[in-house]
Amino acid sequence: MTLTKSYHNSFRQWWSVYTWSLKKQSGIGIIYLILLCLALPFLLGIILFSSIKNQHMLTGENIANGLHILFTFLIIPGTLLFVFITAVLLFRFMHNKRSTDFYHALPVSRTAMFFGRFLAGFTILAVPMVICCCITAIVLVCVQGTANILGMPYGTLFLYLLYLLIIILITYAFTVFIAVCSGTTFNAIISAVAIGVAYPIFMYLLIIMVNSLLPGFTLEGFTTILTAGSPYMASFVPVFFIAYTSQGITMSADMIAFFVWWACITVVMIVASWLLYRARKSENAEGRKAYPVPQIIIRTVVSGAVGIGLGYILFATLGGTVAFFAGVVIGAVIAHIIIEVLYARGFRTLLKSLPYLAGFLVLFGIYYAILATGCFGYDTKVPLANQVESIDLDLDNTPANEILDVNGKTIGTVTPVHLQDRTSIEAVISWHQATVDENREKHYPYQMSDHIFSGKVTYHLKDGSTLTRTVEYFRDLNTTETNSTSSKRKEQKDLLENQEEYIKKSNLIFYVEPQALNTITVVKGNADSGTYITEEGQKEILLQMLQQDIMRTEMNQSHSDSKESTLQKSADTEIDENTILLTIDTKSFIPSQNSIVRQLTGAYHGQIRLSQTSFPYVIDESEFPNTYQYLLDNGFLA
Repeated sequence: MTLTKSYHNSFRQWWSVYTWSLKKQSGIGIIYLILLCLALPFLLGIILFSSIKNQHMLTGENIANGLHILFTFLIIPGTLLFVFITAVLLFRFMHNKRSTDFYHALPVSRTAMFFGRFLAGFTILAVPMVICCCITAIVLVCVQGTANILGMPYGTLFLYLLYLLIIILITYAFTVFIAVCSGTTFNAIISAVAIGVAYPIFMYLLIIMVNSLLPGFTLEGFTTILTAGSPYMASFVPVFFIAYTSQGITMSADMIAFFVWWACITVVMIVASWLLYRARKSENAEGRKAYPVPQIIIRTVVSGAVGIGLGYILFATLGGTVAFFAGVVIGAVIAHIIIEVLYARGFRTLLKSLPYLAGFLVLFGIYYAILATGCFGYDTKVPLANQVESIDLDLDNTPANEILDVNGKTIGTVTPVHLQDRTSIEAVISWHQATVDENREKHYPYQMSDHIFSGKVTYHLKDGSTLTRTVEYFRDLNTTETNSTSSKRKEQKDLLENQEEYIKKSNLIFYVEPQALNTITVVKGNADSGTYITEEGQKEILLQMLQQDIMRTEMNQSHSDSKESTLQKSADTEIDENTILLTIDTKSFIPSQNSIVRQLTGAYHGQIRLSQTSFPYVIDESEFPNTYQYLLDNGFLA
């Protein structure tokens, strides 16, 4: 780069750096473009044109699915590789003393130098991606003209383009930030790779620790946290949280926080890189570090990931808290030594770094103690009944049934069960409180173990807020617990499952309305054929009788943890000559205005069907007295 004239205009300084950097690194951009075209339009074109003979397979949805696969497994990984290479090539001059002295002696401000090279790198990465997607769109146009395919996924293609430009900017800004903070190119590479791999593992293990120690913790909604410090890993997250169709991409609500976080952190990284580069001393080139804080954080994260990981391995193999902590200490020390030796190219700074290792171990011990003692009352938080408006309840033995439209799309879910009656709310709170009291009485302070899931509760409070907890209990290792073992927790769960509202809303048979009945079949013994009940009035009465019997039996039935209703299993009962099998088959229907089905379908007013369309029951006179008597009186058991 030869500049003999000092530009007083900042834009001209930036432009000279920008254009020269583009020219200098144009080769990497050309290679990137060629590989992109081979991986996307060329490969996609071969697949599509070779499939034209099977036009029934060439639908917009299938092509969108193919694009999703190509982007996920070829384009995104390749792009991340070239982002890393480009950032290193453009900013490695800071890591060489001669190059640093040369570039900083040029009549160009550091601001112009930084943004000229930064935007040149982004251009080298972004322009080939735009060209590649445009060529892909041309391929799709040619295929559509040849095969007359409806619903070509042009929207999906260009939404992927936008998404890729975003992740290019995020990962590129991150890599540049690491380069600015590092003294050598080797340290920059080590830092980027280490934090990219170790951070998600470290955060995952910390969250799993909460789940292992703290009863009531809800393990969900942590996608953004798991990848908040690892943009390379985060680049793959939205791919698994989007629905890809020929009309475009639909993202889940969790992705809003994800993109907001990365939008903010990208701006912070760019500004921080610029400010740090302006303040960076030329003597830092080829030094161990330019700015120590990022390396300290990375070293701590790596030590934590390895330490906690080894702790879990020893805990799983040897058992006990002592084995876990021994693994944490041993793993953290080993990882700390390795990463420090790599950074310093030797052991000369190892002793000076040990206080940071000790600090991590102390903080980890405090973290463990907080979780083991209930995290400041998190484990005992149960609202009062008069504070609760309604409850969403998902018990461990509740079937996951759905309400579907005629095309099979889910428009409502039976689980979690929405409870509003005061008696139901009080029953849930009593069960939750009994479980909390049992855990505190027998297992406090908590130790790492697999909690036994009993249910998940979401309280909708009258002040508009929500409180979500999993209801979990510990298996008592000192006593042999069976389904018959009595406890207040079990008694309260029995009372909850015997509530009329819960039974009615959790059992799909109560969502069956008269207009949903297709056929009712009665088979006695091992007969090859049975009696078909076709008269509408008889079917409606029989449905009412069956629902009454199920409600009565369920309300008086004793339940146990993880045990389904015996009525739900009755269809699998061994059949003898006296067995009466009644099967209700349903069809699509329009639910009544004030039915419980209507409460789940929301604004949808068309025909619906249930995810379970056939309901078989073994009719026993003791459990189904009304149903049995009706069948007997009307001659269906002859």
